[in-house]
Amino acid sequence: MTKFISALTGIAAAMFGVAHAEPPVPAFSFAEVWSKVATHSKMQKAGSFDADAASVANDRAARHQWPHLSLDARVFATQDPAMSFFSRLAQRSVTMNDFAPEALNYPGRATYERVTLGFDWPIYEGGSRSALSDFQESLLDSKRLENRAIQVAEFAKTAELYGALLIAKEREDTIAPVRDLLGSTISNYAIGIKANPIGHSGLLGMQALRNRIDGELTANAAKRMTAARALAILAEELPDRFRPKNQDFLEFTDGIFSRGTRTDSFAVLAQEAASRGMSNLTRAEKAKFLPKIAVFSEGYLAGGDRSSATGYTAGVYLQWDLFNAQNFGSVREASLRGSAAESRADAKRQQERLEADQLSGALNATRAAIDLASRSIVLMEQQTEISRKLFKNGMINALQFTEVLSRRIDAILSRSEAQEQYLSMMSRLMTIYPLQLGPAQLGDKT
Repeated sequence: MTKFISALTGIAAAMFGVAHAEPPVPAFSFAEVWSKVATHSKMQKAGSFDADAASVANDRAARHQWPHLSLDARVFATQDPAMSFFSRLAQRSVTMNDFAPEALNYPGRATYERVTLGFDWPIYEGGSRSALSDFQESLLDSKRLENRAIQVAEFAKTAELYGALLIAKEREDTIAPVRDLLGSTISNYAIGIKANPIGHSGLLGMQALRNRIDGELTANAAKRMTAARALAILAEELPDRFRPKNQDFLEFTDGIFSRGTRTDSFAVLAQEAASRGMSNLTRAEKAKFLPKIAVFSEGYLAGGDRSSATGYTAGVYLQWDLFNAQNFGSVREASLRGSAAESRADAKRQQERLEADQLSGALNATRAAIDLASRSIVLMEQQTEISRKLFKNGMINALQFTEVLSRRIDAILSRSEAQEQYLSMMSRLMTIYPLQLGPAQLGDKT
């Protein structure tokens, strides 16, 4: 009976465990994560809207040579002497009686209609409209480059967060075996009594190392959760708990941060385009001192209390500001603004190239440190196995075995720290030199 109850209890416990088992943590590749981030990026959407608005403005400015057509239609009632006389004159219906003083001064109230169609075609504007069109084109280039800079920055940030998940996973996978070995050793360690100072000291050392490992694993879990949560916020469609797909850290960075041939960042190129736009504004300011010539014509249909008639006017006109005090100094102001924009672009390029040179040297050293730490970890794994056998056979004491495990943990943490530095520097370098990134990688829809 007791065995039967125990069996039922075991079956119930198994069923309860299956029913309440946690679902597996889903795995996502970097391409999947970046696709979701790019789709939901608020900054990229804002940049895209800015670029679209600049494109519309550029199209509008490019039509500066088109003629201007206008239509004016009105119906009005008046007893104003001048308005009444000229409205009847436009109807071509003025008679001798209309010149009588009484008729001129007191025409009486009447209703009139007038429809006017105007045509204005600029022939020469001193190059002002052309300069403004070129300015809008430069502004469009600048906005598009700014949007690319936003895409690269978010791509680099996403890659850095995803790389942090890989580092955290690798760190946990390499530390966990050491903790398991240490835990089994402590549980099987028989010489733990205080009467044996050497054995007791070794036990205390193992327990202290285990506490250190537990602390490192807790900190590692916090880093992993922080990176995963940040990606979930950026992507909006990712669960709070997910894991990266199995991939070597250096294979990931080499595949994502492959160096291209571009020598300037998109941010620098955007500032250069903006400075070119300022030079076009200088041309527009110079055009204020030049004449403007245009062809015009105007036709009308007038109607009223007597008749209706049509008429037209056509010709050429010239407009020229011979004196306008507000225009004095405008060319120099625009020129200085253009020079300032160009200097800012040159300064940013110089700053980024200096930073890139520093990062390149540090990257080589950090990568070498990662390789050395990886080789040291392999050697420490072999040493751990040998030391375990020696400790089991009593040829080394607990303190010596603990020292081997501690050095192995040091090598693991050293590699993780170097990987984090390498990832951060690669992410920054990527924003300076937008590497081999095509539209597909950046998530462009076009």
